[in-house]
Amino acid sequence: MKRKEVVNLVKEVKKDFPSYKFYAVGSWVRRNPNFKDYDINIVPPDGKRSPFNVREWSKLLKRFDKKEFNGKKIDAQILPSLNKLLKMNAKEIKERRDNIHFRYFYSEEKNAPKTNALKVIKLKNNMWMSISRVIPNKLRAKNLDSSIIQHKEL
Repeated sequence: MKRKEVVNLVKEVKKDFPSYKFYAVGSWVRRNPNFKDYDINIVPPDGKRSPFNVREWSKLLKRFDKKEFNGKKIDAQILPSLNKLLKMNAKEIKERRDNIHFRYFYSEEKNAPKTNALKVIKLKNNMWMSISRVIPNKLRAKNLDSSIIQHKEL
């Protein structure tokens, strides 16, 4: 899947979820030629979790589930705290790199999928919540804990 195809898929999903913000993040935005997947972070309109929006989030994220092109899957997650993180400069990110935040993702697997999270909890409707640091160890190893979060709104 090329960037254009990812953008087109996001446009389709946005028609049904117009109040959500969608951001391309990760190695494909940093133009790493060896990126492994297309990371898409989604910010919900109210930024809070409730039983109602977990059902809605499940419907939204299912649209990206099992989408894979040219051997690269789409890794879509809902991050209510992303708006705050995107407004921070590199120094603020580094100061908060150990803070905890929550990511929500969709998976039909019965057991917790492998992630870099501190903990993964199954919710319902194939929704999972991962508890992780703002900057996980994987990104710290690449010295990405001292820079802004590179992103592109889709």
